[in-house]
Amino acid sequence: MKSSTLTSTTGHISRSATSRTIPNGPPNLANRPSNYDTSRRDACKHSRVQQVHYQRRRKPIHNPTQRPCNMWRRQDVVLAAARSAHFPDSKHVVDSPLRNDLRTVLDDFGRMPIADWADQHLAKPGSDTVSVQPLPDLTKHNNSSARLLQGSSEAAQGFNAWLNREWVSLCRIVHPDVTRDPDRHSLVPLKRPFVVAGGRFRELYYWDSYFSLRGLILSGFLPMAIDMVENLLEFVETYGFVPNGSRKYYLNRSQPPLLTEMVITVSQAIRSDEQRIEFSRRALLRLEKEYEFFMHSRSVLIKLENGNIHRLNYYCVESTVPRPESLVHDWNLVKDLNEEDAAELLRGITSAAESGWDFSSRWMLGGQTIECTRAHQVVPVCLNVILLRMEKHLAVMASQKGDLDRAHAWKTAAEARWRAICEVMYCPETNMWYDWDLTEYRQRREVVAASGFFPLWAIEGPEDPWLADLNIDQIVDSLMTRSGLVRVGGIAATTTFTGEQWDFPNAWAPIQLIVIEGLENVGRSEMARELASRFLTTMFRGWRSHGTMLEKYDATSADGLTGTGGEYEPQEGFGWTNGVALVLLHRYPTLL
Repeated sequence: MKSSTLTSTTGHISRSATSRTIPNGPPNLANRPSNYDTSRRDACKHSRVQQVHYQRRRKPIHNPTQRPCNMWRRQDVVLAAARSAHFPDSKHVVDSPLRNDLRTVLDDFGRMPIADWADQHLAKPGSDTVSVQPLPDLTKHNNSSARLLQGSSEAAQGFNAWLNREWVSLCRIVHPDVTRDPDRHSLVPLKRPFVVAGGRFRELYYWDSYFSLRGLILSGFLPMAIDMVENLLEFVETYGFVPNGSRKYYLNRSQPPLLTEMVITVSQAIRSDEQRIEFSRRALLRLEKEYEFFMHSRSVLIKLENGNIHRLNYYCVESTVPRPESLVHDWNLVKDLNEEDAAELLRGITSAAESGWDFSSRWMLGGQTIECTRAHQVVPVCLNVILLRMEKHLAVMASQKGDLDRAHAWKTAAEARWRAICEVMYCPETNMWYDWDLTEYRQRREVVAASGFFPLWAIEGPEDPWLADLNIDQIVDSLMTRSGLVRVGGIAATTTFTGEQWDFPNAWAPIQLIVIEGLENVGRSEMARELASRFLTTMFRGWRSHGTMLEKYDATSADGLTGTGGEYEPQEGFGWTNGVALVLLHRYPTLL
């Protein structure tokens, strides 16, 4: 790969023409563009479908990182510093606030040992935030969390009490210096408090926030949960979407769009009818704006052999430069590739980072190594389930607002997506859903992932008419006994071992909660309780052994062993694990 790749180039987001209507149907194929490709259907003999190709207009999203004064954009400096023994990784460099102006910092680079340069010019990562005490919800009793756990064991009560106290170590506000001198910081100057993930993750993260928020509310910290949602809604207002996290180098990609879930969760916790209605009203337009972002820059049409055409969504970040926070990692992957191959791999890597599952065999095409990552060529089950729930929630919100036409349009969009998920991704032979390969136009049945059971989360209860489309007994049996995902310590991310962290044998808290709630939704409470028991036991034993919560666990053990693999060391903290632990403790108070 040519050295010119180490530049300040910012990738653009690919977007199609926008519209204020809900994009729930395919465009008129009679007007298809000249690059509409029908030849590949015949080339894929084992394929059941054909993708509809169409040209998108590329339109850059407003991005403050395009200003030339951010040091993290000087990839040559970051790479040299991160490779030195003074820094543990690239993220440590790009998260460090500058003590002096950028010109002085850059002029001194190379004139002195890196250790001396860093000590003179870089502040400690994390010094750009300040710890803050989360405010309690004064409308509830202070012992509300304890009351919710009445009848549970002393061990469960102690675990719950520790989790409630632990939020103090994870709640932050932005340091005033970030607002006064933003050019010296990679942190985005949020106006309200937020919860960090923990460990090396010293900022707000998008999809982490949903699982942390659910725990915060159970701990009686509703005001902090509201502040987190307001921060994310402001992101949508400013950028048109919620970025991966609250660093400037994250502003070219998003994460699983769970903001609507957060708005619904917070709304249900607000006791004042007036406050709840106003909160939901203000949020609605921004939620629709985020939906438009995913439909107009992250969607693709798939045409089945029977002529049915479905629009589904995928992660696709048009960035062809290494990620600043993982610069050494990405540079090592592409340094020996030609520019075309390097650009394709970097698109795949950055798109996988947008998925939240970074990295996993789910995104690996043509092999089982990270060099095969092509997340922008895979249509994932999980993203489409999240967007399906988003459509259903927006239908309810529009109806509550009195906009019945809009509510009907959202309901129609949800029904269309459910048909697409079932027709394109469901396999009746194995009774689970699979991601879709856009290069071979087929289900990726070689990768068994926990996300293959996320569609259960979209069911609203045992009486949901969509259940008529499913053989629930067979699907649950597939999950519990035939998939190979369910282990003694929880549900593994996949059954494939690649050495990456979102693969076997790692069990992640968000996966457990979504699958467990999916089982509850379809009336399989005993199965849900069994899976909750396994993961609660794992987290509890890990807490007793380590004195803290972990980012991920080893699903093959119930002793709370840390998960392994990936591009960084296992982290402790940990926001979303704490949140899921509280949800499961409160829902199943007698399991420990």
